[in-house]
Amino acid sequence: MAETVNDEDGVRSGRGFAARAPMPELAQRWLAFASLVLLGILAVVFGFLFKHNFDLYERGDPPIPGVFRGQVIDRLVYGQVALVVAMAALAIWSSVAVANARRVFYSLRSVPAAVSGWLFVPVAAFGAHQWLDSTLESGWIITIVASLLFMYIPHGTIGGTAKDLGGSAYLARVWYVLALLAALLMWGALAGTSSGLPTSDPQMAMRLKAYLCFVAGLLLFASAATFYAAAQQIAVLTNHKWADALAPRNATRTPIGSVEVTRSADFVTKPPLPTHALRVVVWCGLFVFNTAAVAATFDLRRRAILADVHDGTVAAHTLLVSATQMFDRIVVLGIATHVMYVAWAIAAATNARRRTLLAPSPRVTAASFVGGTVLFAFVSRDHNTFAAAMMVGAIGVVCIGFVVGQLMLGRASVALGGSGRIFLMWLIAEFGLCSTMAYVSRVARVDAELLTIGGVLAGFAVLSSVLGWLAMDRLDRRCGTDSGAVVSPIHFVMSRSLTSSQS
Repeated sequence: MAETVNDEDGVRSGRGFAARAPMPELAQRWLAFASLVLLGILAVVFGFLFKHNFDLYERGDPPIPGVFRGQVIDRLVYGQVALVVAMAALAIWSSVAVANARRVFYSLRSVPAAVSGWLFVPVAAFGAHQWLDSTLESGWIITIVASLLFMYIPHGTIGGTAKDLGGSAYLARVWYVLALLAALLMWGALAGTSSGLPTSDPQMAMRLKAYLCFVAGLLLFASAATFYAAAQQIAVLTNHKWADALAPRNATRTPIGSVEVTRSADFVTKPPLPTHALRVVVWCGLFVFNTAAVAATFDLRRRAILADVHDGTVAAHTLLVSATQMFDRIVVLGIATHVMYVAWAIAAATNARRRTLLAPSPRVTAASFVGGTVLFAFVSRDHNTFAAAMMVGAIGVVCIGFVVGQLMLGRASVALGGSGRIFLMWLIAEFGLCSTMAYVSRVARVDAELLTIGGVLAGFAVLSSVLGWLAMDRLDRRCGTDSGAVVSPIHFVMSRSLTSSQS
């Protein structure tokens, strides 16, 4: 084994690798964090704009279409500038973070890949808009989808850098999920606003857009906080690797963030709660919900669009109303299915906890899923700013709580020796399904657009059904088998940086 040699440039280790001191990155990190917070502030500004126009409708003084369009376009310009600044700041920070990882450790990531990952997103979006959106007459739908998909490239690079340093990609994945959900909500809120006031029930449209913007703002703030946590993790791991490189060859060091975990001597595993029947019911409801969403898209909604083309608006109005009512019923079915899923999730979390103390507490899992729902009982139904803020807060807690609950189930699966990544994949498929269904049920007006987005909806429906069953079945199987839970006291040291709920 090659010996470590100190020289003027750094610390030379085996295989010809020379560790060097990391570059300062705190200023770049704060710049990127501030740019992400600015995006959240702009989302809230859009929310107050839509709330103001909703109040105008409430007072019987409808907004002027030209004035509304000018206000939206002005804010969209600010949003585009803020997005460019955020991309540039994240590219600069990513290059420094990856460069530092390569300076202190033999990392497989490269600085050009870290920078080009962020630059490739707008290039891919521009290409998708020029060729696909213009051909399909779908506005910006393909552009948005392509941007969100390619956004995983830089996030994956950051997660890979953390893994190379001995950490976990968990925070980078959560950051990506939060940014993805916020972008989908902002897309739903801003769709069509640059053309003027909505033509169908503009008052309620303003209220819905305000809620979407407020929730997106909360998710963006959470995304900014998660980014800072991921950046802090990489910085700490980088400094720790550099300290290891400077330490004498035979010195022993405690892993960064190490904790002593003690398992109780009187811990006894308990038989799991029966969840098979509930799991089957949940999946059947999920399958019916997904199938109904696809069927309503290609049957009622498409017939209404074709009738609008061939027979005129009057003939299509009845079909459009019927399609909207059917989608409302499908949404009710989806809510009922998710209520049953929450019941299964709490039972599964209880079973995991009965098998091993390393699984998250079922009380925390239950609070994550139902905490926001309980808040709705205390939300005022008055049409004022305070009541709207309370409603937005409750909706934000519901969305974030559902994400946290899914991640908790993934961590329970990891504690039992499995992989929790499938719960994250299922979460992305579910939000993709809901967002595409909302688009085709309210926005789609062209047959080619409906067929394209309907195909995406069908793909998300298949993914949601398959991943939902696999995730629930695998966790139930893990809970039903011996997990190796310790029944005698054991003391051991485990690094926090190596415990990922999605490993």
